[in-house]
Amino acid sequence: MVLCGGGVENARLLLASSSTLPAGIGNGHDVVGRYLCDHPRASLCRFKGCDIDAIARHFNFYGLSHDGRTHFYLRGLSLSPDVQAREGLTNCAAYPVQIHAEDDPWAALKRLAKGASKTVTGDLATLARSADMITSGLYERLVRKRGLPHRSTELRFDVMVEQQLDPESRITLTQQRDQFGQPLPCINWKIGAREIGSVRRLAGLISDEFVRVYLPKPELPNWIEARQDALPAFMDMAHPSCTTRMGTDPRTSVVDTDAMVHGIDGLFIAGSSVFPTPGHANPTLMLLALSIRLADHLKQRHAVAQSRNARNPGQPNLSLHHS
Repeated sequence: MVLCGGGVENARLLLASSSTLPAGIGNGHDVVGRYLCDHPRASLCRFKGCDIDAIARHFNFYGLSHDGRTHFYLRGLSLSPDVQAREGLTNCAAYPVQIHAEDDPWAALKRLAKGASKTVTGDLATLARSADMITSGLYERLVRKRGLPHRSTELRFDVMVEQQLDPESRITLTQQRDQFGQPLPCINWKIGAREIGSVRRLAGLISDEFVRVYLPKPELPNWIEARQDALPAFMDMAHPSCTTRMGTDPRTSVVDTDAMVHGIDGLFIAGSSVFPTPGHANPTLMLLALSIRLADHLKQRHAVAQSRNARNPGQPNLSLHHS
């Protein structure tokens, strides 16, 4: 059996399966649901007015061609490995986000093409006033393989940071029940000082380096500029992970290196909940890689069981036990 419920639901289902094991399946060491991580996200710095175009020229999309197709990528900024190691910082990376103005021609063209324009005349007027911008944008996109130039009200850098493992950041069960009578999860997500310090350091380095290379100086949020002790306005990225983490020690992990629940032969878990650590990048590719790895393991396991059955007819393929 493979449990594929997601970063929150995998832990919830194990904890709720308490009819035979009161603490929940795989929870003999009270680890299920612990080490809850996500990717804390915050706005790191902002640019407005004429500074937007100066920054966008360096940090817009760029295209790389492969097999006749162009794939577009977005530049970002991160701490160097040397700085991280020397100062004890965690992984984090910032990427640009443009807030487009109401009279951005590309947004107007998109609305018209989709039939979603609220004021057709207004969008047509925007296009008529922006002929030069559209022409140069098409050249950038089709010839130079670059991102489209936009009319924007703000450009900011948002940051995603890797969380450090904290056993008190966790999922537990509440007394409240869902429509199926199962307990709902309680999420206690904790963000540590190391994550906050790493983000603050990245913001300071970006500000200093932009000035050094004659780019506009960014506007930093108050909690960084004034070095306030208050927690910054972090948001999650809906990337919950590590709640049934992989490892070799059942005291600090839920599944082994084959993604099988410790002590439960034949029960496997797939998804971001088995990540040993969360990293700071989007989890989808790693999630898929681990799932494919698990599928390969299960095929091999099945082949071994089939071979064993051929040699010993009547014997079961799997045995379930717990410890």
